[in-house]
Amino acid sequence: MEMEVWTQLLLAAALGGVVGLEREYSKKPAGLRTNILICLGSAFFTVLSSELAPQFAGDPTRIASNVVVGIGFIGAGTIIRAGGSVVGLTTAATIFVVASIGMGVGAGHHWQAIAVAIISIVTLNILGILEHKFARSVQSFRYVALVRDPALALDRISGMLREYHLFMDRVDVSREDRHYRMSFLVLTSRKTSEQVMQRILSWGEAGLVDHVELETRNPKPET
Repeated sequence: MEMEVWTQLLLAAALGGVVGLEREYSKKPAGLRTNILICLGSAFFTVLSSELAPQFAGDPTRIASNVVVGIGFIGAGTIIRAGGSVVGLTTAATIFVVASIGMGVGAGHHWQAIAVAIISIVTLNILGILEHKFARSVQSFRYVALVRDPALALDRISGMLREYHLFMDRVDVSREDRHYRMSFLVLTSRKTSEQVMQRILSWGEAGLVDHVELETRNPKPET
């Protein structure tokens, strides 16, 4: 039994290290050492839970369930708010999964734990590349328009955006001389943003819009 526990702990450290290397390479807050310690600690807590419970006639799942709660607190500590975006969700999710890998090893489900580690690496690496490509193609565009009737303009623009399956964000309306200055953000591609721009400009002939500007903002930061 003693040798089996050592094997489990070493396997947990190895699997946590594999995931941690990816996080270290991506320069994330929870890197190699953090993931190794989380996976190792989760595994040992699970082993202790199964060995101590029979000795004291206790529930073998009690320690394990509290590991999940504790990991939740650690994960929450990696999530921060940067401007209008939430950053750190992927890191928090990785910590949660690494803890489950360690618990799986500690419970004797070695192959399942290895499979979860492999799936995690694939998700963070290969799917991460696809996510970056999508993030580059979709950007946040800020429109600034001078309108005469803000309520009508807001209704017309919202209806037009729904045709593209888009929506307005951070809408701001203020009075400027004889006009109203309306600004809003739209998350879309460059091509669609230009189409939306042309649609809004076309309303100038009807006297709804007097002027429109479009500026590109940085893509949403990775979580």
